Parts: sequence; structure tokens; C-alpha cells
Amino acid sequence: MWANAHVDQCCIRFVRQYEQQHVDKYVFGRMHYDVAYAKQTCFYLESDADQLGVNELIATKRFREDFPDTFKEGFQLLRKRNKLSLERVAELMHISDTTLRRWLDAPEEKITIDFVVTVALAMRLPDWLSTLMLDRAHKCLSDSNKRHLALKWILRVMWNDGIQQANDFLKKLGFDPLMV
Repeated sequence: MWANAHVDQCCIRFVRQYEQQHVDKYVFGRMHYDVAYAKQTCFYLESDADQLGVNELIATKRFREDFPDTFKEGFQLLRKRNKLSLERVAELMHISDTTLRRWLDAPEEKITIDFVVTVALAMRLPDWLSTLMLDRAHKCLSDSNKRHLALKWILRVMWNDGIQQANDFLKKLGFDPLMV
């Protein structure tokens, strides 16, 4: 129970597998180590962990403390870290680079929760990093909003699956796809 509520503080990330027991009932099956998640997390933390000789928990804490205060600066840092041009990020988000530039220049007016989730999926950000980006955009996912709960699930479980699969998941649940 504690580990699920504090997943960002745990060192090992697992993927839950559910198995169908009856036509309408799924039960908890197995947990598998999520190699892609661990690799992506280490990608962002490797310089701190290597340079300072610290563990992942301390490196994550330092990364968060040193992360830029604004969404635009955080976006630029992650874009450069991933060696992505602005044009490539716009392409991954299915918008024009002019639109992306305009939105980054006026974050208070243009940036929505859907925009941040789309950025996170386009850059394949681990959930702890997408939560940080939501914070820098001054956006919050509510536990009382069913669509927000679906978005949390997407960021936590489908972070590596891309925008189209996230939209398919939202549609399957009866929600509007991500609007950017």
C-alpha cells in the first residue's frame, strides 16, 4: 500500500499484469520489472549519479531541486537533453513548430493539461518527470475528475506508448482524446 502511494520514492519500478479470470473479472497476476522505465529514469539522472557517486533516490531529489522554475525552461532543458529539435517535438505532437513556439511564449494562456501530457508522451518522460512538468505549468490532475485519473494512468503506465495509444485508451473509456 505504501509503495503504491510513494512509487516515485521506490528504487525499482514494476509493471502490473492482470489476468482474466472470468468474462468480466480481472485479477492481479504478476509484476514485471519495467526495464524501459528504469532506463529512461537513469537517462535523466546519469550525470548526477555518475558525477556525485550517489544513488538514484538522491540523484532524483537533486534533479528536482535543480530543475528550472518555468515550464518553458524545463521544456527546453528536456528537449536538449533528448537531443530533439523544436521542429521534431512539434512533429511528434502533431502540431506546427510555429504553434509550439507561440504556445511556449505564452504558457499562461495556451498551455493546458492536455498540452503537458502530450509533451510528456512525445518525449517519453517517466511519470515523475511529467509530474514535474505539470507543476512547472501550474497544472494539477485532480483525483475527483475521472478524465484526470485516466491521464494519471497514461502518464504512469503508458508513458512510453505514445500519443496515439493514449488517445485510443481515452476513447475506449469514453473520454475526449488529447486536445493540443
